[in-house]
Amino acid sequence: MRPLALSLLVASLIVAVPPATAHAQKEKVPKRPDLGVGADTNYAHAYYAYGVSILDRDPEKAAAAFYWAARLDPAWAQPLYARRIALFMAAPRLLVGYMTGVRRHVESKEARSIDSLELHALTLNPFLPRELDKQLIVAYLRALFEEELEKSGDRMDAATSVRFDYFMERFLRNDSRERVRAMVAISEGRVPEALELYRKALSQERDDQAGIHVERARAFHLLGNDDSTRAELVQALDQLRKKDEKALVYVYQSKALLEHCIGLTHETKAEFEAAREAYGRALQEDLSYFPAHIRLGSVALAVGDTTGALNEMDLAAQIKGDDPWVRAIYGTTLAQTGRAADAAVQLRKAVDLEPFYPGPYYVLGRVAEVLGKPAEAAEDYRGYLAHASSRDVRVPDVKQRLMALGALAGERP
Repeated sequence: MRPLALSLLVASLIVAVPPATAHAQKEKVPKRPDLGVGADTNYAHAYYAYGVSILDRDPEKAAAAFYWAARLDPAWAQPLYARRIALFMAAPRLLVGYMTGVRRHVESKEARSIDSLELHALTLNPFLPRELDKQLIVAYLRALFEEELEKSGDRMDAATSVRFDYFMERFLRNDSRERVRAMVAISEGRVPEALELYRKALSQERDDQAGIHVERARAFHLLGNDDSTRAELVQALDQLRKKDEKALVYVYQSKALLEHCIGLTHETKAEFEAAREAYGRALQEDLSYFPAHIRLGSVALAVGDTTGALNEMDLAAQIKGDDPWVRAIYGTTLAQTGRAADAAVQLRKAVDLEPFYPGPYYVLGRVAEVLGKPAEAAEDYRGYLAHASSRDVRVPDVKQRLMALGALAGERP
């Protein structure tokens, strides 16, 4: 058995990839994993937790669990991020080719489809926690090690696997490059340590300082330090603008996305003018970047500009009309601003796009009540109860509303 070439592992661990395609390829719907007796099968977090628990030993089944978590809650970024990791872990040869920058793997339909999950996740939450990155790194190193074993006629057995795990843990904590150690630290919640490691990595990673500044921004965000978060994002933007536009960049390094991040740090502090400016710059970078329209709509609503809010939401729906979350948030905004009939149109589209998403059913029920359509309201509320988790705080309200509607219609409650 030949020893693992650590220099090769370290050198090839972090590579640039081209931007993901806007949409994932149509895929076969995976079977819902069995969560066990008594499990709440409408609870997205239950599927996510189950997927995390089996990710190392059965990444394919974990990917299925993350798929269903994402369908139950299309507004939640984490299952999309996790599914990307699980799908790569389930395809070791693709993972090795992708991570080592082999063009036929990096630019393959499969890799681009998997990468689109990350892009989608980041449009939902540009600061999503990267709690599973370590597992992807370890899976890559394991797959690379197994390839080396195969070349020498050996195979991974139980004893070799135990030694590998011990060696990899020490390697990732002590001997790998600072940037790799920082990624592991972030995954394990050691944020201050990660920041220091990223700082040291800046002098080593001359070709991708923008990426490190982005990662430092995410780390500062986890600590609640908005000023430092913005400072790192500005440095990342400066670095990206110096690059050749044709150069390969990380999927999460779009300048529009980074401006989105800056806008969020302002919006959460009610600094609405600064947030609006950042979202405007995001659209200057990429006119098709629909999350900027969503955020601009949110800012407009916060300052009482309902016309502006609806215009922005409408633009987002024109760009990304196949996204149930976009339709749902547009429909909800219409409902909030007194446009009940128009809200119903958007919310019906959200339900058509994702029938497992409970939120639109609830708003549809409220809208139907406003429009004086008790039978439709009752049907929508029943749809909500059929798809909502028992933990949803709106369940008691919906049950009360159904009882009242039943009484109005002369039904037995």
